[in-house]
Amino acid sequence: MKKSRSRLIGRQKRPEAICREFAHAIDLVILDLSRVGYAESTRILRGIEAEYVAQLSNYPGFALELRRRTAERTLEQALIHGCTLPQCRKKLARAEELGWSIIDQKLHFHLIYARGMVARSHYRTAKAIANRCIADDKQELARIERQPRRRGRKYFLDWLTFFNEIITETERSGLEYYSSRWDAGGGFIRNRT
Repeated sequence: MKKSRSRLIGRQKRPEAICREFAHAIDLVILDLSRVGYAESTRILRGIEAEYVAQLSNYPGFALELRRRTAERTLEQALIHGCTLPQCRKKLARAEELGWSIIDQKLHFHLIYARGMVARSHYRTAKAIANRCIADDKQELARIERQPRRRGRKYFLDWLTFFNEIITETERSGLEYYSSRWDAGGGFIRNRT
């Protein structure tokens, strides 16, 4: 049986359908974003976000989720395009401000951020993030251990491995040398030759 066209006009889309369309729109442009500059990629992401969030004005929970996803993609683009440390920190703070839908997302993006900091020789920042995420991961593991089925335990043990690799890499990459150049009072020791 065919529905009449007049019945479909004025009918609102379900929020789940709008979220799927948003994900599809992001998927279509995500590969091209690395080929354009950071400012252009951010503009494209914000444009897509604005278009779909406007459609979700009656559903604030769904709109928040779209903002979260956009913030996460913007952080990825900041790291991909080699933005400065303050810019990356600002994007991470924005994503944290909106919150994480699940702890996996938090760990995933903190891992990307920590690896980006190691790649740029910001070892202290990378180590601090890795240590903070290890604490969060251990807290989640403790929660899982209290459950009868322990679902996801191996998954969070893998996260621990990833963050421990970051710490190992920071130590291997000369963090001790960098730290040893600071005296106990917090001042930089200059070589006097």
